This record gives sequence, C-alpha cells and structure tokens, in this order.
Amino acid sequence: MLQITVLGAAGQVAGLFISHLTTDDRVDVHRVDVRAGARVMQADVLEPHATLKQALHASDVVLNCLPDNVAAQAIAGLLGELRPGALLVDTLSVKGPYLAKLSEVVHAECLSLNPLFGPDIGFAGQSLAWVSMRGGPRTEDFRRRLHGWGARTIDMSVDEHDRTMAVMQAGVHAAVLAWGRLVTDLPPSVIAELSGTPPFQVMSLLLSRIATGNPNVYSDIQAVNGYAADARREMREVLTDLDVWSAQGDRARFARYLAELSAAFGPGLSERTRQCAAIFSALKDLDSGHQGS
Repeated sequence: MLQITVLGAAGQVAGLFISHLTTDDRVDVHRVDVRAGARVMQADVLEPHATLKQALHASDVVLNCLPDNVAAQAIAGLLGELRPGALLVDTLSVKGPYLAKLSEVVHAECLSLNPLFGPDIGFAGQSLAWVSMRGGPRTEDFRRRLHGWGARTIDMSVDEHDRTMAVMQAGVHAAVLAWGRLVTDLPPSVIAELSGTPPFQVMSLLLSRIATGNPNVYSDIQAVNGYAADARREMREVLTDLDVWSAQGDRARFARYLAELSAAFGPGLSERTRQCAAIFSALKDLDSGHQGS
C-alpha cells in the first residue's frame, strides 16, 4: 500500500489531488491540515506534534499543498522527517526561493509542480509545470498518475519556471487587474448586461475569475516571483510607447509592433487566431443562456 500524506488538505488544490488519489485502492491517503475536519489530522506543520512526525516518516510520498509562505517556513522541518527514498512534492506557484532550500537534499526525491489551471477545472486536458530537483522511481510513478488523470506535464528548470510564470501568470493577472480599474468607471448597467465587444467580454470573464479567486494566491504570484516586477515594468513601458505613437499619429510604428508580436507566435499564429474566433463565437451561446435565464 502506497502511503501518501497531503499537507494543507483542506485547500482546493489538495482536494483535487485527494479526489483522484483516493480512487486507487492501492493508495492510503493521510490528510493533514491546521484546521480540523472529517478524516483530517489537525496539525501545525510549523510546530509538528509527534503523530504528524510519525506519519511523515512512514510516508512514501508527501504532497505539500501549503501556501507559499508557510511551505517556505516548514521545509526544513519536513526534510528532517522524510525517510530515505521518499518523494516530496510541492505545488507552489513560485519555485526559486523554496527550491533553493532543497538543493542539497540527497536522501529523498524532490518534485515541484505548478498546476496551470484552477482546481475547479480538473486535470483532464490541463497542464502542470514540472520541475524535478531529484528524480527517481516515485517521481516517474507520480508523472504516470498525472498522465492517467488526463493532465500534461511541461518539464522546466527552476529559473525557466519562474521566468515563464512571470509572463504566463503574473503578467496576465497584472494586465487584467489594471484593466479592471477602467471597468469600475463604466455605468453599472453596462457591466450588468454581460455583453459588449467580444474582447471586452473575454476580459470581463477573466477579471471576474480573478476577483472571486483566492487573494492570497494571486498576491503571492505578484509578490514572491522575483521576475514579476520586471514583467509589470515592461508592460508600463509599452503603454508609454502607445501614448507616444498615438500622440504622434505614428501608424507605421504601431504596425511594426503588431508585426513583431505576430512573429513571436511563429507558425502557430494562424491556429491561435482560429481559436480566438472560436472563443468569440462561443460567447454568443453564453449570451443566449443569460438572456433566457
């Protein structure tokens, strides 16, 4: 029987993993959280009691779904309780500071995941960033499980991950949040209508999802990633350029910028354009459902 201990078990990400792991009768899942709950060992990982230490030492896999700041504080104590050959998995959104503390681990396998989707969406058809610090048989078994659940894994180094997430997560969220300030200036009737241009509708949906999400998660993505500030600065510079081009009526420079962006997508540009059109078309069905409700 494979023994897996899940830390932060009351969280949504942990819940997604648990819902899949518990379908395998060859896996025994132990839930740990600072909050009490059904079938949950109540424990503070920063001040672990003897029962938690025993569970960690008996585990083949420890799945760390703790918030970024708690995980960073708890890691030294966790490593001391892992038995040789065990696998430590985390799901942190920023890797550098945390994984730097794992660089000298030699007695256990260490795997760092980042689900690139909200836990309510589920694994099927979704991607996870995969950063393997110290691989082995348990690491590869965990990959097979994820693939069996329909997920894709994208191999990255620690630095590649944080640089990529500064664009893919921090940059996207920052752009949507900044645009959201403009939305608050609109008449309430326009916002409530759930209509408008297709790009406006898509941005509204993104803003709604972020605004109703876990603020700690979104805040950590901006604050903990050392490359996020660079991403925000680059976006501010582009807005300044747009001001200049608009004031000067410089259509040629604007066109060159669009050409530069198109070139960045390479041969996949036409497919991205087609997918965008499909999303815009799907918005009509959403509008119909809203009007009929």
